[in-house]
Amino acid sequence: MARINGCRVSVEYDRDGERIFLTGLTIPKSVECPDLSDVLVEKVLTHVAEQRWKVIPTHPAIKDYMRTHSAWQRLLLKGIEIR
Repeated sequence: MARINGCRVSVEYDRDGERIFLTGLTIPKSVECPDLSDVLVEKVLTHVAEQRWKVIPTHPAIKDYMRTHSAWQRLLLKGIEIR
């Protein structure tokens, strides 16, 4: 969770050992920054990589980010595909 211009932005997740399920992305419409979701997701994925966790993205925007930034797909749990 972070605050930008007094608004709360966050990436929601559930963790089970070395697996992390990225389940949500909350950015209020009042926060006008077109690339903010990308910045948040990249920060989270950087942390995930540092911890050596594996990702199961369930939120559409997070899946889209990982699809278009294929270098992050190395973090996907084996057998997980994003379409």
